Amino acid sequence: MITHADESSIVYRYNRAIILGMAGVTLLVAWVALYLEYFFIAHRDFFGIAIPLFLSYYAVLCFRALLSKASIILDEAGISARAPGMKTKSIRWANVKRIRQLRLTLGHGYVSSFRVYEARKQSVICNFFLNVCGDIVFNQDIRGLRDLLDQVNLYARKHNIPLVVSDSQSNSARPTPLKGAGYWKELRTPVPEATVEEF
Repeated sequence: MITHADESSIVYRYNRAIILGMAGVTLLVAWVALYLEYFFIAHRDFFGIAIPLFLSYYAVLCFRALLSKASIILDEAGISARAPGMKTKSIRWANVKRIRQLRLTLGHGYVSSFRVYEARKQSVICNFFLNVCGDIVFNQDIRGLRDLLDQVNLYARKHNIPLVVSDSQSNSARPTPLKGAGYWKELRTPVPEATVEEF
């Protein structure tokens, strides 16, 4: 849904049911991990603690995925991410290094995600927790994607921000799929980027 937060800013959101479902899964996994951790510690089963540690790691990944579904706000000043009703990250247009579209092939079709890179160097933690202290991301599931991309193109032209596209298909266009070590080597190969005028 596209809404105008005020006269100069536009908000783009994801489907509320998806957000609530992801939040529910995240809370459930975190609760089960805490319960099992308490259970295994109370019974002095220190080998069993591996299970809640794994679940805790999964809960962190779920939380990261939830953050990637933050609402996106565009205005003359810059681009912002907003999760549970408050801005979690803002980047001024003057501080945007580049904007990248990553197109991944999942066998049945393409999945596109977009990343707005901040000019300053990010820590490892910030690179993990996007839309909070790292770069701003959104994907093709956001409502009003075409309008959002039109606005991004407009601000990119206005502020001379490079737009690049990375396409996994260009890296994997081969008649026979790779197997074994060749597959893993290909997986680690950086996806080539192409500069575009607009998304």
